[in-house]
Amino acid sequence: MFQMFQLGEDRRGRQLFCDSVSGEEISAHQLVVAARSPVFKDMFGTMDQTSKRENVAGITAVVFKGLIHFMYTDALPDLNHLVSGKSSEASSISFYQDLIVVADQYKVKGLQTLCEDYLCRTISVGTVVSSLTIAEENSYGKLKEECFRFILDEKNCKAITLTRAFHNLVAKWPSLLDELLMKDQEK
Repeated sequence: MFQMFQLGEDRRGRQLFCDSVSGEEISAHQLVVAARSPVFKDMFGTMDQTSKRENVAGITAVVFKGLIHFMYTDALPDLNHLVSGKSSEASSISFYQDLIVVADQYKVKGLQTLCEDYLCRTISVGTVVSSLTIAEENSYGKLKEECFRFILDEKNCKAITLTRAFHNLVAKWPSLLDELLMKDQEK
């Protein structure tokens, strides 16, 4: 687990920045974060250097901690280490669904790949529609293919396709139903 650092400079005088996320301040080394994300690198180039603070909107603190964790460790963060208490499987899937989108937003490629792999391994009847939605919105091809494979499995097909969530998904993107039917015919 990465260590949270004090705002300003660390003991060796290296510059730190602090993000305010959901009212919680999260500190990290500018060099580490800029090296891992071209978006942060650009942000630091335009940031007021006297404040060393940046507000990040639209991201929960726990997801942002997961992003910073990856930047320091190159490892997929364990949600149970980022929150107090044990997380449920549903909250864990939701965390990684949010994290892949943030990794994409900040262009942290290695994290995108790890999150996509995790989501592909953990698809279930309860998560396939939300994972497919994220895959379609963000062009995650591997995740989309795994969701299609899971839906077309005869053990899962009826349980998924009869849900309101699935009907809402194909109403939003009718082409997904066409793709799904083509995949089914290819089997």
